[in-house]
Amino acid sequence: MKNIHKGHILGFAAFFIIPLAIFMPKSLAPLFVVTSLLILGFHVSKQRVFPKLPPKQLVLFLVASIWALTSSIWSIAPDETLSLILPLSATFFAGLVISSVASNFSATETETFSKFLVVGFFIGIIILTIEIITPLLLTQYLHSVILGNCFDTTIRARGFGAENFYKNGVTIAALLFWPCLAILWNRFGRFAALALTLVLTFIFFISGSLSAFVALVTGVVAALGFLVFKGKAINIYIIAVVLATFAAPLIPQALPDTRELSKIAPRFPDSVFPRIVIWKYAASIIAEDPISGKGLDTARVVSRNTKVIKFFGQNGGGRVTPGIPLHPHNTILQIWVELGLVGAIIFGLIMITILRQVGRLKCDVSISTSVIGMFFTTFFVANVSYGIWQSWWQSAIWLNVAFIVLLAKANNSQGDRIVSS
Repeated sequence: MKNIHKGHILGFAAFFIIPLAIFMPKSLAPLFVVTSLLILGFHVSKQRVFPKLPPKQLVLFLVASIWALTSSIWSIAPDETLSLILPLSATFFAGLVISSVASNFSATETETFSKFLVVGFFIGIIILTIEIITPLLLTQYLHSVILGNCFDTTIRARGFGAENFYKNGVTIAALLFWPCLAILWNRFGRFAALALTLVLTFIFFISGSLSAFVALVTGVVAALGFLVFKGKAINIYIIAVVLATFAAPLIPQALPDTRELSKIAPRFPDSVFPRIVIWKYAASIIAEDPISGKGLDTARVVSRNTKVIKFFGQNGGGRVTPGIPLHPHNTILQIWVELGLVGAIIFGLIMITILRQVGRLKCDVSISTSVIGMFFTTFFVANVSYGIWQSWWQSAIWLNVAFIVLLAKANNSQGDRIVSS
């Protein structure tokens, strides 16, 4: 136990994050909680002081938490709002703590963590590739041997494609790719980074997870833009994120009707059509309370008694479902629906703060470029896939933030190499 340090703890989380995302994505929340507590415990026991949290981010997250709590006054579902306040604030706080502690890792801790991350990433990619090619061989094994039920009748009978059962793993691999890329690029050069990028892009392409594939490509394009244009790219990215944030309620109305789209582009993935209808419905809800929103965590109940038809597929067929099933599959729209213009302003300020700090990073280009890539990969996924308050998704984001912050700070303070020979 004497030889165990913070590098082992955070490295353990990095090692298992992809397999857990594939087979048990909800377990990422307890993984994040346990990792945060252990990291904090090791830090306090050694330093005898609570970690210093970044002041700008702390203020912004406090303002966000206060506004979220205030929204309970006019919330259409006050119980839902109040029940989320404490765990949401705790997640924000834990994320800032683990990122702050990670930014002060020693050289030994950083090296240990980096080895865990790289080995875990490649093992995770191997598992993911097996699931994609076979398909779902390991999932079938888990269900038949460990859970004692038949995979074909309990899962495939639901009518989902195979990618629906490993898509969370693909998404988390897209995030973890960036800190892994930074390490390999810094250690072995640009050709190693290019090779890893091409291989992973191909794996994502054949995975069937369109959102993760496009998210990775988006991150790569943004990273290349930063690599070429540096500071100018940051300014462009800030403008783009601000425009996306404040134009979000207007964009869905400009999208084509799904009935017509299914005729014009019948080969579009089925997931595209319901999302368009969800986003259009969310925009109509935003128009009802554009300043204050409906209250935190109310997207799941705002359309409980409303049904809309979602047209999709080659024949334009549709089915009747709630206007917003659980969440709008778009972070920005969800913030507008629940927290209104004020929430959107706070979100925009957080995004601007992050991008400006990336632009000021004084570290190797491999690190800063990877930070930009991870930012836009995460940003894209968040706005086409998951609900912003899903605990496993927030946990995955915070863990990857800690990973990349660690590498950025270590590189800045320790010289040119992240990982020694």
